[in-house]
Amino acid sequence: CTAQQDLSEVINNAKVAQGRESMGKIMGRFEVKVSLKGTQPEVITQKRILDKKESAKKPLLELYKKEENGFSQRFALPTSYKGYTSADDFIDFYPFVPYQFALIMQVFNNFQKLGYVAKETKGNERSIIKVVHSTARTNAGGELGTLMSFDQLYDNMFETGLQARGQKAVLNAENMAREYQPDPKFARRVVNVLFMICNISDTDKLLFPATVQNITTLLLNDFTTPFLTLKEDVKKVVEYLCEKNIIREEKPKKGGLDVFYSFYSEEEMKVAELIKSQIVDTTYQADQLRDIIQKYITSLRNKEQFKTRSFAVGGNVMQRTFLSNNPDVVVEFNMDNGVRVEDMILTNEDKKLLFLCGEQFHSDKKLLNDFIWYCMVQKYAETPVANEENAKVRDEFGKRAKENLNNYVIPKIREILDTCPIMTGNTEIDPMQLTGKKGADRYSRAIEIHLGNLYDRAYMVENSATYPRDAASLRQKIMRPVNTGDYDGMGAALTPAEQEVERWLIKQGSLDVNLSSITSHFAQRPFGWLETCTIYVVNELVRRHRRDFSYSNNPSVDMQTVASRVLSETNKF
Repeated sequence: CTAQQDLSEVINNAKVAQGRESMGKIMGRFEVKVSLKGTQPEVITQKRILDKKESAKKPLLELYKKEENGFSQRFALPTSYKGYTSADDFIDFYPFVPYQFALIMQVFNNFQKLGYVAKETKGNERSIIKVVHSTARTNAGGELGTLMSFDQLYDNMFETGLQARGQKAVLNAENMAREYQPDPKFARRVVNVLFMICNISDTDKLLFPATVQNITTLLLNDFTTPFLTLKEDVKKVVEYLCEKNIIREEKPKKGGLDVFYSFYSEEEMKVAELIKSQIVDTTYQADQLRDIIQKYITSLRNKEQFKTRSFAVGGNVMQRTFLSNNPDVVVEFNMDNGVRVEDMILTNEDKKLLFLCGEQFHSDKKLLNDFIWYCMVQKYAETPVANEENAKVRDEFGKRAKENLNNYVIPKIREILDTCPIMTGNTEIDPMQLTGKKGADRYSRAIEIHLGNLYDRAYMVENSATYPRDAASLRQKIMRPVNTGDYDGMGAALTPAEQEVERWLIKQGSLDVNLSSITSHFAQRPFGWLETCTIYVVNELVRRHRRDFSYSNNPSVDMQTVASRVLSETNKF
C-alpha cells in the first residue's frame, strides 16, 4: 500500500472477500466519507523524484534567469495548467514542467476507461511517480537546458504498455507518420502527443484542446529551438495527418479562435477514404461555385438595363455557362490558376466582363482543398448507404462539410469577389471606380462600366422626353403635326443620333434600306438603341424631308399607316 491509495482500493485489488466485508463494517461507522486521493500529483512527484541537491540549484537558477523572458511564449498554457511561476518553481520541477503531471494523470484515467491500457494502470500518484522516474532515468545524461517533452512520458509509459485496443486506435496514425518524408521521427512525436490529448475526457478537452499551439508547447524539449519554428513544423505535420484522413479539424463552438483536432474513428476513416475517392470534375465544381456566386451577387441576372434597352447577360464559371444562351454580354468568373490582367489584355473578348478570381482562389490552399472536399462529400452523399453506422457517419461528414462551407469557404470566395481585378474587354477597370463596393453593388457598378464601354453611343437617345420607349409614345410622336419653325433655325441641324443614322444610310448607297435592318444595326455596338428610339430617329429624317417611307413597296404611305404599323411590321417599311 502507498500513501496515495485508499483502503477500499487496496482491499478490492487484493480480491479478498473477508476483507471487503470487514471494510464495509468499518465504513459504516463513518457518516462523512473523506477522500484520501491525491489532488496535487506534481507536488508529491517533485518531493519523491525531483528534489535537487544544493550544488545543482545554482546552475539551475542561472538558467532560469537566462530563459525566463521566453516563458510567456513557450509555456502559454490553458487556464488551470501551471507552468513555471518562480525561480524556486523552476528549480524544483526542472527538467519537467508542473502542468505535465496533471495532464498525464488525465491521460492515464481516460486511457483506462477507453480500454487502451490495463485496468491496473490508473491516474494516481503511484503511476505518475513511476513514469516520471522512468523518463528522468532514461534522459539522465542530458545537457543543462534540456527539457522533458510531454511525448517522452508517452514513450516511457505507453510505447509498450498499450493494450490491443489502444494499439489499433493509434496504428494508422503511426503508419502515416513513418511515411512523412520531411521528418518521420518528428511526425511520430506529434502523433504521440495528439493521441494522448485527443483521448482525454470531453471535459478535459474543453480545458486543454488539441490546438497547434498546445501541441507545440507539449513538444518543447529545449530553450534554443525558436517556438514559432517548432509551431510551423507542427502545423505541417497536422495538415499532413488531416490530408491522410487520420485527424480532422474542428471549429470551437463557443467563440474560441483556435481550431483543434480530433482522431477519426475506424468507420470515419473508411468513409473519409471513400469520400477522397470521389471524382469531382470541373462541371460539378462549377455548379457549386455558381450557386455561391449567385447567392452573393444578387444583382447578377439574365437581363441588364442600360440607357434605353435591356441586354441579355450570359454567365460563365469554369466553361460552364448559365443565364442567357445567346447573350449580348458575358460575365465570366475565371478560376484558372495564375491568370492575370496582363495575360488577358490581348485575348479577352470585347463583350466579356471578366472577374479574375483564379490567382487568389488557388493561392489559398486551405480554401481550395476545403472547397474540393465539400464537393467530394456532396458527391459521396449521392451513393447508396451501406448500413446504419455508415448513415450516421456520412451525416456527420455532411454536417462538418456544410459548416466549413458556411464558415470558411463562402466568406473567402466572397472576399475574392470583392477584391479581384475586373476587366472590361481588354482593359482593367480602375479599382478607384469600385472603391467601397462589395457583392451586388460591386457587380452592378462593373457591369454599368462594361456596358458603357461597349455601347458608348447609347446616350444619344437616352432622353425619354424626346425618344419614345413604347409603342404608344412612338405613335404619338409620329402623328404630331409639323409646325412652322420646328426644323428651321436651331432645329435645322441634325441631332447626333440623326447624324449617325444619316451617315449609315448614305454608306448603303442608292439602295432602299429595310427599316428592320436599320433597327437591327443600331441595336448593336456601339449604339445599343431601343427599337422605338431608332424608328423615331428615322421618322425625324422623314419629317425633315431627307428620307421617305415606303410600305410593301408602295411609296405613297400616309402617316396613320406608319404610326399604326411601323413597329409591328418593321420588315415591310
